[in-house]
Amino acid sequence: MKSIAEIRNGLAQMTGSEAYHRLSPLHGRMLCTDGTAWLAEAADCFWLFDIIASYQPQCAKDKDLRDFQVWTLTCEPAPEGKMRKATVKCERDTGDRNPIVQEIPLTDFPLDSIKLYVEPGECGGKPVMVCLLPCEH
Repeated sequence: MKSIAEIRNGLAQMTGSEAYHRLSPLHGRMLCTDGTAWLAEAADCFWLFDIIASYQPQCAKDKDLRDFQVWTLTCEPAPEGKMRKATVKCERDTGDRNPIVQEIPLTDFPLDSIKLYVEPGECGGKPVMVCLLPCEH
């Protein structure tokens, strides 16, 4: 896992994506951009993308979430280097009154929070859901 400073600096460099990446064969139609694939590796948080992918069948049934999802991971304060609790939330838009919420009892995710978007895309002529950083939007 990279340091907090390295992760923040790396994320600040992300402005677009040249390719899509499948982080796991279990992710079905969900692909990640260069930035989100880099984040998964740099912060050792492949589990976050597993969570997002696991909710895609549920999101596909919601007319608003089919078109756009705002995913936020928020970690509770804890002593540096210690495991802490976190919450993963999926909203139709910021301030959604009925978000999808999953509590994470323990994580070593290095940042206090991260926001990701999921939206429809196309890869090889097939429809996919693409997970991206807001700065890649």
